[in-house]
Formats: sequence, C-alpha cells, structure tokens
Amino acid sequence: MELNKESVWNLTEVTYPQDLSIQCATERKEPTHSDFLTHIQKSPVLNCSIAVCLRIGCDIPTFKIQEEINFIIKGNFSFGWVSQTLQKKLLFVSSAKISFNELKYSQLPGQEAFLKNQVETVVERNEIHNPIPLILGSTVGGLLLLALITLGLYKLGFFKRQYKDMMEGKAEEADLKNEDSLAPIS
Repeated sequence: MELNKESVWNLTEVTYPQDLSIQCATERKEPTHSDFLTHIQKSPVLNCSIAVCLRIGCDIPTFKIQEEINFIIKGNFSFGWVSQTLQKKLLFVSSAKISFNELKYSQLPGQEAFLKNQVETVVERNEIHNPIPLILGSTVGGLLLLALITLGLYKLGFFKRQYKDMMEGKAEEADLKNEDSLAPIS
C-alpha cells in the first residue's frame, strides 16, 4: 500500500501451502479518489479508494471438499504517512475474495458470506519518551524552588531566632537576682 507515493505497508512475503501448482500474481491497483486528505480527515480509514493497493491473485487448480488452504501475507508498516495525514491512528482495511468459474462450479444457497471477507486493523504510532530529562528537570526545579522559599524566609527574618536574646535576658535576670540576694540589707 502507498499513500501519496509514501509507502505504508511493504509486502515482504506471501506464503501458501506446499502445493507447487498454485500460482500467485500481484497487481497494483491505483486509487479511485485523488484527494486523500479530505477523506482521511473525515474518516481515518485507509482503503483502496484513496491508496495504491496491491492485489494478490492465486489460481488454485483443484480444491477438495472440506480442504483448507492458508495463506500468510507478511509485510512491514512504515509511518511516513503520519506527517502527511496528521493522524496518529489509522484503520487499515484488508479484504479477501474467492472467485470461481460459475459455469463449472456452484455455491450452496446461504453460503455467499464465505466468498468475501474483510479485516480492519487499527495502527497507532506510539512514541516512547525518555523520562530522564523530565526527572532531572523536576529535581533541579524543586531544588531551586526550595532555595527561593528558604531565601524568602531568611529575608523575612524567620531564621533570626530570639533564643539568643532570650538566653542573654535570662542571664541578666539571674545576675540581677543574685546581686539582689547578695546585697546587704540596711
């Protein structure tokens, strides 16, 4: 998938059963709408109407009753679309469809739901932040605030205790009492 020539999802591998008779081909499908920004701003859904898609078609020559075939499609997401869409989260739509020669084969009534399926994947870019600058900044800011509070209290005289003066005053009172008790009575 590409959005405005920016890769969104790169196909790296298509794995299918060990049956070597299965042949798969890929085809680029151009978007039907050219203005992807207005579409993304209305609804953050990325599908083939606004993005270049990759269609993978596999021809399965024989298929037995109750046979199961698994296809594994691997790829890598890139986040270049974040700068274009200004979205942190997008909903990617992938779909699968089974088609067959209707002249040769038929589908049982009520089984049409199994012919087409769609998967929606929400992709969100999470940024991991380094907490060290926040911790250091908070510590230095706290120490500066403590220093400013201490300086303000010092300027207001909070730390100039009267204890020293009180002790000197008690000493003087004690001396006066001692002098009074030692003075001759006349």
